[in-house]
Amino acid sequence: MQLPGHTRKETGMGKRMNYLEAVSYRKELAKQKGMVLGLGTMRTLMEELGNPQDRLKFIHLAGTNGKGSTSSYLEQALIAAGYRTGKYTSPAVFDFREQYQVNGVWMEEEEAAACLTKVAEAAARMVETGQPQPTSFEQETALAFVWFAEKKCDLVVLETGLGGDEDATNVVKTTVCSVLTSISLDHRRILGGTLAEIASHKAGIIKPGIPVVSHPQSRDAMEVIRRRAEELHAPLFVSRPDAMVLEAEDANGMTVSYGSWNHLHTTQTALWQIENMAVALEVLEELKRQGYVFEESAVRTGWEQMTWHGRFEIISKNPLILLDGAHNPAGAAALSASLDHRFHDRRKTFVMGVLADKDYSKMIDILFSDRQVQTVYTVASDSARALPARELAAAIQRQQPGCCVQAAESVKQALTLAAREAGEDGMIVVCGSLSFMKEIKNWQDE
Repeated sequence: MQLPGHTRKETGMGKRMNYLEAVSYRKELAKQKGMVLGLGTMRTLMEELGNPQDRLKFIHLAGTNGKGSTSSYLEQALIAAGYRTGKYTSPAVFDFREQYQVNGVWMEEEEAAACLTKVAEAAARMVETGQPQPTSFEQETALAFVWFAEKKCDLVVLETGLGGDEDATNVVKTTVCSVLTSISLDHRRILGGTLAEIASHKAGIIKPGIPVVSHPQSRDAMEVIRRRAEELHAPLFVSRPDAMVLEAEDANGMTVSYGSWNHLHTTQTALWQIENMAVALEVLEELKRQGYVFEESAVRTGWEQMTWHGRFEIISKNPLILLDGAHNPAGAAALSASLDHRFHDRRKTFVMGVLADKDYSKMIDILFSDRQVQTVYTVASDSARALPARELAAAIQRQQPGCCVQAAESVKQALTLAAREAGEDGMIVVCGSLSFMKEIKNWQDE
């Protein structure tokens, strides 16, 4: 197995890794280096691999919230329309292979090992010549490009990891549409402290002459995006979520119409999905202008089959447990609005865990002010970035003294206590991060 930061000669690498070795390689690499903004190392890595990304076409998405859902709406529409569709998302929740999908199917273990071996060897060649070691995210992104090229995808739905202009995914030159989902304040230490600064990074994915579809951003963010699009002569289209007609809604989803698209049903139930659907449909309209063919019936079929775990997802009906990955103030506000809309008459017990670098103080005020919250159980995932459960509990008690708060020793303990607390007429809301979703799944399977 190739060890990060070592040459092939030093490690004796010359054979393909098996899957267990590939998993171990990723873990060791992640320990060495975090995300580093800048494209120099990534460009060199892709040159070492023969620039497979240049043989693909991309729908490139950046934004603070909504990337995952919008990507899934686009993916399902493309698949149903008959296009061989790749999708690259991050982070992984259950298994790192879930980040890489073609036509909705995860990368096989053997494929992951073979492609990662190619990437690791290219990284080793760079180290041998005195160049920087590509980071974990850079190598994971390179792996996506290698695999999608081997699978001969017609289109790839590509999400940025962080920011846009200096994100590793931004080495792509063959974008057919740049997409900007909702932009809000997040990752301030890296992207800047204002919406304009953050939008400037996100708008870095816009390419000369390539159409852009954007969610209707705040005034400051929209001004930055418009200026960037004008400078690059990139046609800009802004979605209109207020034009979305909500025809029907229940526990099984929503039926909507938007422009020329009629009676589209989604199994998603959160109100904010209207915004993501509007962006996705504007992207499909642009693709149609470019010659791609989308029958309304195909889009309808694709959306009916869409699933998106961890986004206002009911994972149990007895007790009623709702899981939402809201991880910043904008996500918390969207969750709060949807809870008021769907479950205003339910007593709510929360299980909450957050990452320490998020603005959890504002999330606390949004989620627990003026709400009938019975108890909050705080947890911490096994992420190195996780805020300790006791620190989160102390912050909630300090900001919302009316809440009953208890730090749990584990996610399992929190859910067990919350289920007892909620009873038959209450509900459990699990939120704050996707980082402990796997632990929730394990609790369900026990």
